[in-house]
Amino acid sequence: MEERKRKIQPLDKQVKEMEERWKANENIVNKGIEVCSSVELKQMLVGEGIEESTISCLESNKVTGSILLDLDSESMKNDLNLGLKERLHLIHVLRSWKKRQMVDEEEQWNAEKVVEWFKHFGFINEQFFRNLMKFQIDGSMFLELENTDLRELGMSALGERKEVMNKLDALRSSHGQVSHSEEVRLRNKMDVMEDEFVSRHSEMMTELSKIHGENEKIMKRVKEIPNALLCPITCEIMSNPVIASDGYTYEKAAIEEWFGRRKRTSPMTGAELSNLNLVPNYTVKMLTQDFLDRNK
Repeated sequence: MEERKRKIQPLDKQVKEMEERWKANENIVNKGIEVCSSVELKQMLVGEGIEESTISCLESNKVTGSILLDLDSESMKNDLNLGLKERLHLIHVLRSWKKRQMVDEEEQWNAEKVVEWFKHFGFINEQFFRNLMKFQIDGSMFLELENTDLRELGMSALGERKEVMNKLDALRSSHGQVSHSEEVRLRNKMDVMEDEFVSRHSEMMTELSKIHGENEKIMKRVKEIPNALLCPITCEIMSNPVIASDGYTYEKAAIEEWFGRRKRTSPMTGAELSNLNLVPNYTVKMLTQDFLDRNK
């Protein structure tokens, strides 16, 4: 037991250290890699498993967080002399940082930052800006704004609202979010598909109901048909009943087809027939006609 504890304790310590490094790295990412100190930057790189030689190269070239985020593969190769493996590892880490930093950047804006965004793109509307401040439209609300919201906040010009929505859609798309226009398009498409489904389902149910009703009528009629009116070969009502030499009545076309297969046996008993003569059964024909007239 003591031996097991001695083995587990170092592992627990390693796990705790890894968790602390991960939390520290997350704090730096949230604060902004551009403004982190050289010590924090080195801590981040070590935590991501970047090779010591790569970290030393970055330190000797005085590469800060903001510079590091702007580095591309060509600069890493020509200016820092990093090998392909080291470049690929570093690029992967940088992309991960940028993605984590981008996701919440606009959502963390306060109302003043939202106003700055509008001013940056040349939107000048003091009443609109005052309303943004009045209702404290922060980053999370800013990303959810729609055309009607802009109008109620004081942006009356349709052209300006359209331009803002286009820029917002582009911003949402860059964050992997569905743009408002795309969301509306998809919602409308789904509504149309749902309407078509409901309509088609209703038509199918009506058709099935008709078929079910017709089947019930047919089954009822089948149950009512006397066996004497049904051909033993086709199991259908006979229109031209004839009597064979075995004494049974058949539909003429059906028994002639039976004989045409060079069969001289009775379809009912299997015994050989004395002859292939067929005699019309006028009684069955009259009963059949009478039954059909009563069940039209």
